[in-house]
This record gives sequence, structure tokens and C-alpha cells, in this order.
Amino acid sequence: MSRPAPGTAILSAMMRAAHLLLDGEPKIFSDHFASKLAGFESEAQLKVGLERFLAAVAAAAGRETAEVTFRYLRAGMTLRSRYTEDELERAIERGLAQYVILGAGLDSFAYRQRAATPGLRVFEVDLPCSQHWKRERLRTLGMAEPAGLVARLATSGFAEAVDFGPEQARARYFAGRTDDLVVPRLSRIMKARVAR
Repeated sequence: MSRPAPGTAILSAMMRAAHLLLDGEPKIFSDHFASKLAGFESEAQLKVGLERFLAAVAAAAGRETAEVTFRYLRAGMTLRSRYTEDELERAIERGLAQYVILGAGLDSFAYRQRAATPGLRVFEVDLPCSQHWKRERLRTLGMAEPAGLVARLATSGFAEAVDFGPEQARARYFAGRTDDLVVPRLSRIMKARVAR
């Protein structure tokens, strides 16, 4: 990769992948793209990455705290994804036509659910560094980008970059670190969309 992906994007994908690797049945969420999107080519590489994460937290707070933190992060990030996609499924049944993922990071919904949601337009919105890293990673993996639009908040205004069509129902999901967006900017983004 020419530039590193933001740590929060990688961490979230690692936790979704770790759920499949470490947690027992039944799995509450299956994201088989997460590990490879995060840059791990094999289960062994993922295990090394997870151990490095644990070691870094343990160096600052002790091994026991690191293990508890790891379990809570894994559960929280996995549950957040499951809950969001369950709610999205219900919204699609009610006629939802568009899904906006703000702070998309390494979210893989558009790649995992393409066949199940053919009429749904998915918008992944994130900072340029996150989108660039993800696009590079997808090319490396030979994964075709599904139909849809990616808006880069740092290079263009959200309202100008994405044409949702005001007549269509849509859902918004704040997947990542929205603190990067700063409250006034986020407020302008949402007001611009509602005004249309």
C-alpha cells in the first residue's frame, strides 16, 4: 500500500474478522471480506495482527485489561454491524432505496450483499485517505467495485458530491469516527440533504 489506512478502519475490520476466527457458534455476523480488506492475506497473518494489537494495549494497561478491551471491542463492533444490517433489511422491506454509510472505512456491505439487494444504491462516504486505501486494497484483491458512488468529504462538499434524489427513501449509518467530521460540518451535511 502506498499509504496506511486509518487505524480505526483497520481495527473495525480486524474485530469483524476476529469474531469469525475466535468466537463460538452461532456467529452473530459474517464478514468474510474483513480480514483481507484490513490487509491480512491469511488467518495466520490476522492472528499475528491481533496479537500485536493485544501487546500494544497490554504495554499501556496490562495484559488482563488488554484481553477485556479486545473482547469488548470485538463484541461491540460486531454487534454494531449486525444491528445496522438487520435494521437496514427491515427498511428495505418498507421500500428503502438508498443507504449512506458515513465514515465507511473498510465496511464491506456493498460487496457482501450485492446479490441480496440489487435495487439498493449504496453510498460509501469517508475521508480521502480511507477511500484511497480501500480502493487500492480492492484492486490488489481483484474485487470489482459494485455499482454506486463514493464521495470524499475532504475534497468536495457532501451535498454536491452525492445526488440521492429527494423522492427516494434513504437510511444513514455513521459507521466510523464521525469526530473527524466536526459537528458544524456534519450539521451542514445533514441539513443540505434534508433541504433537497
